[in-house]
Amino acid sequence: MNQVKRTSKFLFAFLAAFVVFFAGFSQLSHTQAATSKTKYIQVVSKDVNVMDNSKKGPLVKVGVFKKDQVFPATSYGTNWWKVQYGTGYGYVYSKSVKEVKKATYKNGSGKTKNSKKTITPANNVAIQDNTGAKLVEFATIEKNVKYPIVSEAGNWYKVIAGERIGFVYKPAVTAKPKPAPAPKQYIEVTSNNVSIMDNTQGPSLVKVGSLVKGQQYEVKGLSGNWYKLDYGNITGYVYAKSVKKVDKVSYKNANTSLKNSKTTFVSQKSLNVIDNSDGKKVTFATIEKNVTYPIISDAGNWYKVSVGQRIGYVYKPAIVKEQPQPETPQPETPKPEDPKPDTPKPEEPKPTFRGIAVVRYQNILADNENKQFKNDPDTVSLEAFKQQMMFLDAAGYKTVTPEQVAKYVNGEIELPEKSVLITFDNGYQSVIQNALPVLDKYGFKAAFFMASGQLNDSNKTFNPDEKLVMDVDSMRKLISQGHVLGGYSHTLDFLENGSSALSQATPERMQLQVELNRDNFAEFADVRAFAYPFGDYNDALTNAVKLGGYSAGFTLEQGLVNVGDSPYTLHRINVTPSLSNSDFQRIVQIGK
Repeated sequence: MNQVKRTSKFLFAFLAAFVVFFAGFSQLSHTQAATSKTKYIQVVSKDVNVMDNSKKGPLVKVGVFKKDQVFPATSYGTNWWKVQYGTGYGYVYSKSVKEVKKATYKNGSGKTKNSKKTITPANNVAIQDNTGAKLVEFATIEKNVKYPIVSEAGNWYKVIAGERIGFVYKPAVTAKPKPAPAPKQYIEVTSNNVSIMDNTQGPSLVKVGSLVKGQQYEVKGLSGNWYKLDYGNITGYVYAKSVKKVDKVSYKNANTSLKNSKTTFVSQKSLNVIDNSDGKKVTFATIEKNVTYPIISDAGNWYKVSVGQRIGYVYKPAIVKEQPQPETPQPETPKPEDPKPDTPKPEEPKPTFRGIAVVRYQNILADNENKQFKNDPDTVSLEAFKQQMMFLDAAGYKTVTPEQVAKYVNGEIELPEKSVLITFDNGYQSVIQNALPVLDKYGFKAAFFMASGQLNDSNKTFNPDEKLVMDVDSMRKLISQGHVLGGYSHTLDFLENGSSALSQATPERMQLQVELNRDNFAEFADVRAFAYPFGDYNDALTNAVKLGGYSAGFTLEQGLVNVGDSPYTLHRINVTPSLSNSDFQRIVQIGK
């Protein structure tokens, strides 16, 4: 009986050990299987947003993964990757990342877990990887997002983001929210020739210039009975009862970023300051005699200056004091009389430069191959296109790029008066087949705005009966020859209820469309300009284009482009088949 008991006890112990061993083996095998199936993504576009879909309504941005960083992830649907973020998961767009074979980071979270403590930063804060020789930012937490921490480490919070250990600087979390910029204030002059006064020359105010009735200006605030505004290198004062406050302005020559240089001139007489943003050459201010005034830059026969945060131009020859000629005494010759007070002074020459022309085409077909698009307003004959390019060449025009135009309107560079930007929307095959040889003949370069959702390798054979988008090899050819690719949305390049689908999208979808447009071209082109499909745009869309990393946005509003224009609502001249050659020449030169 005892023998049986000992045998049973032995068998029970053996079976228990076997169960424990098998369970451990199974757990080990399961862990190895999970590890072997782990997928990793690397951010390939600019920083990619981490989105939260846990709440009803649109996706909410909760953070950012930085460019080139690698994270473990799980494929989610066809367009998203799911990643660990905070106490749950976030989602990153698949087109902004690529799958890689292994992790390159050393700060994996392993079995580390979050505590119950959280932080809520008032501003966007960086998450740093400290495993290398220096701190490397690999992610950020969006402001006002409640985020769990692992622990505190001196001046740092230890957190987990994308299954990686990171550190957030405590003072950055507790910093006061960045104040919103103070709203701009504007005035409109209601009296004639309102004086600008300087209070830096002694106990009394000194007149240094004047503002023109009906003109508007940005001011820096009210001090007693005086409005303060920028005037050269000083603050000028304008009597409050001579102006009225307005909520918005109509001028186009706002100085958004230009600074005065160290170069100055001294006015020998009262000088007009001219606004030429719309080609009308309007005097909007004057500089008083004997005033030392700074310039922004030299522009041929003109000095570019700033008055009341508006860009203006002062004619150089009017500044130079005429030197008196030596006189020969001739008693019998009567001296010329002094000019009478009512004698009108000769007017100063006005600028003749009206702005930069941006011309827009779509489909270019020879008459003998145009069978399907004879009544199409977007199809211009090859013969007309040749005549138009021949005129530009004969008149001395040189082509510029969209980025140069953006810098020009921002006042960062000067462009020759006879500059032109040639653009094509949609990137049809006919452009490669018909327009490109003409451009090459005159050495012209152009910008081609295209929807990245239509990228293809198949449209290699030209078919004039269809509007087919050029293939990728043709795009590469354009880039290699010095032409420029631009954005035209990702997939929302069609009309919907009479307007472009892109302009009707939600702000989040707009942002995604314009960013994907850039990202999908990134392999072979650095896309920096955007054309709004069908010319439709609104504030949300221009803001999305700006945030998407573009430097310029083009509309279909007719007119020339001038210094001071917004770089995100630039005019274009839409060339149609009904436009005669003489009309084309006129519009390119004066914008209408």
